[in-house]
Amino acid sequence: SLSGNKGAASMALAVADGVRKRVPGAQCILFSPYALDDRGRSGDLGVVPFGPMEMIRSIPAAVLCWLTGRRWRPKRGPMAVLADADVAVDVSGIAFMDGRGLATLGYNVLLVLLPWLAGTPVVKMAQALGPFESWLNRMAASIILRLPVWIGLRGAGTEASVRSLGLSNAEPAADVAFLLEPPEADEVAASRYLPTERSVTLIAPSAVVDRASRRAGIDYIGTLVSVIHALRAAGHRVQIVAHSARTDAPAGKTNDLPLCREIGQLAG
Repeated sequence: SLSGNKGAASMALAVADGVRKRVPGAQCILFSPYALDDRGRSGDLGVVPFGPMEMIRSIPAAVLCWLTGRRWRPKRGPMAVLADADVAVDVSGIAFMDGRGLATLGYNVLLVLLPWLAGTPVVKMAQALGPFESWLNRMAASIILRLPVWIGLRGAGTEASVRSLGLSNAEPAADVAFLLEPPEADEVAASRYLPTERSVTLIAPSAVVDRASRRAGIDYIGTLVSVIHALRAAGHRVQIVAHSARTDAPAGKTNDLPLCREIGQLAG
C-alpha cells in the first residue's frame, strides 16, 4: 500500500518507476489492502482493492481459470485485472517467516498463487524470506516459491534460507525500497522538515514491537520514554517519526501514529 508503511510505499513506487523507465507507456496497477486511502495518493497508478476478503473471494475464479487451461477469463473483479496483466510483482515486506501465524501464511501463499493460477508470470521481490524451520511454513514455501519466474533475494540471511529449499529461480538483488528515486521537488519539500543539527536523534516507535513487548512483559513505551529523557539530558533534540502512518485509522500494525502521540505526551 501507499498509505501505511513507508517502506511498502517505497517498494511499490520504485517498481512502478523502474518498469516505466524500461517500458515507456507501461500501465502499472497497485493491488492494495487499503484501496480507498491509496486512491487519494496514487497519482497515475491504478488501484484495485485486494485485501484479505477480496483475495479469498478471488479463489474460485482463479481455480476455474487454471482448470480451463486459462481459456476462460474472469470479466470483472481483481482476477480479471490479474489475468489481463503481463506480469504480477509481489513486493511483500516479509514473507514465509516462521511464527507469524496461519492467516499470514495463507496471505503469503495467495499473493503468489492467485496470479499464477490466472496464467500471469509472477516476480517476487519480498524484502525478507524465511527462515523455514516449522514444517508447515517450509512445506508451503517450498511449493509456492517454485512458481515465480524470478525471486530477488535481499541479504545473506534471506539467500541462505531460500537456498535451503533448493530453488533455481532466485538470485541476490537490491532492497527495492532503496531503489526509489523521488522527484527533486519532493526532496526539496522533505528537506524543510529534516533537522540539520548533528545532535538530533530520530525515534520511530513500532506498534508491532509494542504488542510483542506487552506479550513478553516488557514496558516498551516506558523504555522509549526513558531513552528520550536520557538523550535530552545528553544534549540531543529528539524527534519522533511514524514509520507507518494512517491518519484516520485506529492503532494497529500499519499505524504507529497513536503510539507516537502517546510516547510524545509521556516524554513531555
